[in-house]
Amino acid sequence: MRKRAMSESTTAGSPTGIDKRSRQDDGQFVVALARGMEILSVFSGDQQELSNSELSEITGQTKPTLTRYTFTLMKMGYLRYNEKTAAYSLGPGVISLAAPYLRERGFIANIRPEIEEVADFARASVSITARRNLEMVYLFCIKGPSAVGLRLDTGAVVPIATTSHGRAYLSAISKEERAAILGQISEAEPERTDDLIGKIEDARQQVTERGFCAVYGEWSPDVNAVAVPLTVPGSPEVFTINCGGLSSTLTREIIESEVGPRLTEIRDLLCSRSGAA
Repeated sequence: MRKRAMSESTTAGSPTGIDKRSRQDDGQFVVALARGMEILSVFSGDQQELSNSELSEITGQTKPTLTRYTFTLMKMGYLRYNEKTAAYSLGPGVISLAAPYLRERGFIANIRPEIEEVADFARASVSITARRNLEMVYLFCIKGPSAVGLRLDTGAVVPIATTSHGRAYLSAISKEERAAILGQISEAEPERTDDLIGKIEDARQQVTERGFCAVYGEWSPDVNAVAVPLTVPGSPEVFTINCGGLSSTLTREIIESEVGPRLTEIRDLLCSRSGAA
């Protein structure tokens, strides 16, 4: 059950979303290091404490090898061990890794009031994400007071190929970068490649024409979402601003007429506050 739940959150067949091409073709890729980082990536709100056996099942790593990794990560402060449950949870060391990255994304505070307004209006969640391999990671998330349904929060990951987050991101990067990622998606989802690439291209056209792209009931049947790509002056990274919620409240009409345009206004506001054109 745990393994199935984890696979639903990634399009690449591993918790870290590392494509096989990177593993096999890149001579600088250190498999042992990737396996250790992979262990840290499987912990989530639903899986806060995991035993070595559970981690072995989720990651596909052999238990003897994985046991050495978890022991090392515990000694470094990245994992904690609970003797009563014989299971691991994340340790305080992971905060020291994440904090500098988040501090450098101080632009989020500059648009928080506007994000809160959209969340309140839409009765939904508004978030900012960045890419990690074939996933989009939530850097920030705020929920309107009446928001229901979505359980995603800061640190959550969603697939790049089937979400408004991912498609907005893909619309804003270079043609070469996009082609490389589409190649990875094709390898991860061979049976759905044509359909996914068609929808990604449609989303790119949406962003070109109106500044945002929407996904209706695709990532989850009862969830609608809309996203805007975001670039910040001085940073080469591409982010996205997204609003997602239950289709019963966040309807197509509301997205098209209100929420999508409001997200583009937030993007433009951030650029003006940063001194960009």
